[in-house]
Amino acid sequence: MSNLADTARTSIGDLTRAVGSGGASPTDVLEAHLGAIDRREPETRAWVCVDAAGARRQAENLAGSVTPGPLHGVPVGVKDVIDVAGLPTLCNSPIPERQAAAADAAVVKRLRNAGAIILGKTVTTEFAFRAPGPTTNPHDSRRTPGGSSSGSAAAVAAGMCVAALTTQTGGSTIRPAAYCGVFGYKPPLGAVPLIGLTMLAPSLDTIGVHARSIEDLACVASVIEGRPVSVDPDGPGLIVRVRSELEAELEPAMERAVEGAFQALSDAGARCLERDVPVLRDLDEAHRVVMASEVAQCFADVHRSRREDLSDSLGDFIAYGRATSSLDLAAARATTHRARSDPSLGTGPNGPILILPAALGEAPMGLAWTGSSELNRCWSLLGLGVVTIPVGFGPNGLPLGLQIVDTDPLARRLFPAAAWISETLGAVAAVPARPKTGTKQEGHTP
Repeated sequence: MSNLADTARTSIGDLTRAVGSGGASPTDVLEAHLGAIDRREPETRAWVCVDAAGARRQAENLAGSVTPGPLHGVPVGVKDVIDVAGLPTLCNSPIPERQAAAADAAVVKRLRNAGAIILGKTVTTEFAFRAPGPTTNPHDSRRTPGGSSSGSAAAVAAGMCVAALTTQTGGSTIRPAAYCGVFGYKPPLGAVPLIGLTMLAPSLDTIGVHARSIEDLACVASVIEGRPVSVDPDGPGLIVRVRSELEAELEPAMERAVEGAFQALSDAGARCLERDVPVLRDLDEAHRVVMASEVAQCFADVHRSRREDLSDSLGDFIAYGRATSSLDLAAARATTHRARSDPSLGTGPNGPILILPAALGEAPMGLAWTGSSELNRCWSLLGLGVVTIPVGFGPNGLPLGLQIVDTDPLARRLFPAAAWISETLGAVAAVPARPKTGTKQEGHTP
């Protein structure tokens, strides 16, 4: 395989074809990605641990496989709130026990059964909430990669793995994909089993994927969801450019990128409309109430016994959730219910495909904050399926992302529509080239 060393540009199809034809072995593929980790990890810091020895055993076992699966020999990272047998689940916190997980999470088991090589655990923010880990943006190490799926987005963007598992409760898959210039997928609620996930807010939590193309997203999605996922490009019918008060601080470059995409889709024959959706502001506020209430319940014992080991942001959010009244929670649930029948959204099996920015702009400078999720949270609250695709670059050369939302609760049109939009726009993952760097960070060993 001539381009095996260029791991930032290889796809799942490239790797499985090379292995299937005998042009490369699973071990060859793995060693190329371990080499990328050696080169990029000291700056990017995307990994909590890289299980090189375990990955090599997996690759050797796959070499003699008679019936290779759809991810045969594909190196995958797993966000460190998801259990991997033999590795601890640390959640970027001193609180979890350091002992190894006894079993794979259900989603990791599905990956292994499909032939994926589990490389290790990628960095998360604290319990997939706000307090960041050490990961930097592969395009500019002075900037955040986004969160909470920080390490997953950065590892995929830097070519250290072909795909990585993520989670999303607010905007934790969609926003990091945009900041790092990769493709991201948040499945509709309930599509992926959550057994083996450290929960944050159970009615909102989903397990998703970062990858470098729509085809790669769909390949992994079909495995973790246990159903075929079509990527045959299909003109999506009605595309709605959603606008709301949540875009008040949208950066001009992001506005121009979305407007350019909207015009290109219209020119390509899609029926395109712009629509103000005021209910998104209400949904954003309702999301905060629902999430805080559930986080407070999930972390009640920890907050009582080990408050000093929680970050201020998570501790304060738990306190807010504990103070939330049952009436406030009921009102938030009612807002969510009403929004599902709001004509400006049009949710349902025959509703439109929505497009809007995946983030307010480029990845912010600094590592103390992972960026705003206000453009993402409403879709998490509604449980809808979402894909992010790269849609250009901002004034500092950092990637920008377009968010694609299927208003069908089962997301049956999401991948065909996203494939058509991606093909029409010529969307490709942004490969980091000589990233801008800040002060070297010490003390991190993958």
